[in-house]
Amino acid sequence: MRKLNYIWLALILGFMSCTTTNVIVEPGVYDDFNIADYKTYSFLEVDQSNTEVPAFSQSVVYLKKEIAKQLAARGLSEDPSSPELKINLGIVIENKEQTRETNLATDPFMYTGQRNYTWSSQEIVVN
Repeated sequence: MRKLNYIWLALILGFMSCTTTNVIVEPGVYDDFNIADYKTYSFLEVDQSNTEVPAFSQSVVYLKKEIAKQLAARGLSEDPSSPELKINLGIVIENKEQTRETNLATDPFMYTGQRNYTWSSQEIVVN
């Protein structure tokens, strides 16, 4: 039953720190879980080998720091050797490009001597 509690806590903490959508938990499933039952915690190792995002390691450190702050506020202390509660962070990374659409106000056309020159809006990568 404790293993189920670990999984539940990891999921809830992961959802709280990484998403803005509502998480719906079925009533009664985790009624026996109480954070006050635990005194120590530790983080499981996060596999960072398959990521090409340079800021991924910094993000993991930031998440751990914030979770640790919240757990400390609830009276838990970190104990890597024999924790009562183990926290597993599951992180999904998506590489995306931020684009914007060009317009005449910010990207005016320049006449280059061609008679049939036309200007059209297009998507350009900005980040």
